[in-house]
Amino acid sequence: MNLKSGMTKQKYKLYDNHLSEKDMIWLEDLLLSENFPYYYQSNITENDNEFMFAHTLITGSYSNSDYAETIVSKLMEKIPHEQIIRAKVNFYPKTNEIVKHNYHTDRDNYPVKAALFYVNSNDGYTEFENDDIISSNRNRMLLFNGSERHRSTTCTNANARVNININYK
Repeated sequence: MNLKSGMTKQKYKLYDNHLSEKDMIWLEDLLLSENFPYYYQSNITENDNEFMFAHTLITGSYSNSDYAETIVSKLMEKIPHEQIIRAKVNFYPKTNEIVKHNYHTDRDNYPVKAALFYVNSNDGYTEFENDDIISSNRNRMLLFNGSERHRSTTCTNANARVNININYK
């Protein structure tokens, strides 16, 4: 199931063209450059054997990155929120076949809202346990309840699948 821009299904809201084209080009130039620092993560979810690269922007009330304020403020400008709990950029390298990661929730110990922003278009996707699939389309924002079980995938038709995950109240 693919949701169209502005449509809602159950607890999901989906917005295409979330950023202005100028801001989107700035973000692509930053995150898809050879100079943006990504860090190896030996697993994607608990008990898996998959890896990814990530750049943590915010953890709790702490900024972990010089880019945190600029990136998060641009993405969250139109989204009502009280507090950012966590924000990170995910970089999934290209694979020969789509790899589906384990289902998970963003926070087990307390409820959060989730914003998932897709930086580049590719054949990877986000899948919810009810089989809803959200395609990775450039400049798309997906909002959902962080306690909804979901999973990510790799991609096969781009060098990487890049998205930004923000948990907030």
